[in-house]
Amino acid sequence: MARIALFLILILLLFLSSVVQHFIPPIEILHGARVLIIPVLLCYGAMALPLPYMLALALAGGLMWDLTSLPKAAGSPDIVFGTSTVVFSFLGAMAHGLRPLFLRGRWEVHCLMSGLTTSILVFIEYALITFHRAGWFWDNEILWRILGPGIFALFLAPLIYVFFWFIVSLTGQTLEDTLESGSFRI
Repeated sequence: MARIALFLILILLLFLSSVVQHFIPPIEILHGARVLIIPVLLCYGAMALPLPYMLALALAGGLMWDLTSLPKAAGSPDIVFGTSTVVFSFLGAMAHGLRPLFLRGRWEVHCLMSGLTTSILVFIEYALITFHRAGWFWDNEILWRILGPGIFALFLAPLIYVFFWFIVSLTGQTLEDTLESGSFRI
């Protein structure tokens, strides 16, 4: 029951963040880098939930990502619908491998993996688009648009962790005990 409650909260937050992140303007100081919230939530879910729930979260997150990202490029088949689900599943599996550390209370693992997976996600999307267009172009602006979201994710990840810690602390438990025992109560 605990995992289902956490899973449903993460699905709701994925939906809300898919809307909110489109209203956050690109950061011009970092050459138009964007703040991406969905990968940080997916990384948290990959570390906090068992594998079947993580895969379901990756499916939901990938579909939400594609539904909000692909209409901008309507008529351009650079990235096929559903590709993000595969990428999110792969990145989630990477993060899920560090779940034992996370369950022992090593919250910094979530921060580092959030930054890394966010940058990898943006790089994979860039690589798919450029390979489809048959022209590889690289400069400092591209580098900052790939690394910038990862840097923002590094700073956003502790806030996500503290948010879930706060929700669980309302029940009089610790987050690590809750995730290990599966007694997450809302």
